Amino acid sequence: MEQQNLQRRTAGRAVTINPEISTAASLLAQDVPRFMREGVNLAKLEAKQTIKDVGVRAGILSVSVYLAMVGFFFVCTGLAFLISEATQMAWAGPLVVGGGLILIAGIAVPVALKAGGKKTPRTAS
Repeated sequence: MEQQNLQRRTAGRAVTINPEISTAASLLAQDVPRFMREGVNLAKLEAKQTIKDVGVRAGILSVSVYLAMVGFFFVCTGLAFLISEATQMAWAGPLVVGGGLILIAGIAVPVALKAGGKKTPRTAS
């Protein structure tokens, strides 16, 4: 089958145009805006789903942290009562547990600050 070529004069020069290519280009030009809209809509849907997933995980994490804090409170209270009963001094249990918590915080804060302060660049191996 013989291809048909069209001759066009542009600024004094003859340009050969293949009608199949021009038809494909016009169809593509008509479809590009629709493809762009669909791409934007897909990105919106993906963002909504990601936000929903992050929200659910944040809710689960916040409930878990709350329950862990309540459990830690009960463990510390029970330990304070246990020490108070063992020593038969009402003030000893809360004093020992509170002092232990302060000691743990005093060790954890400098370790956290030291670990976050130094950034060493990674080298490619």
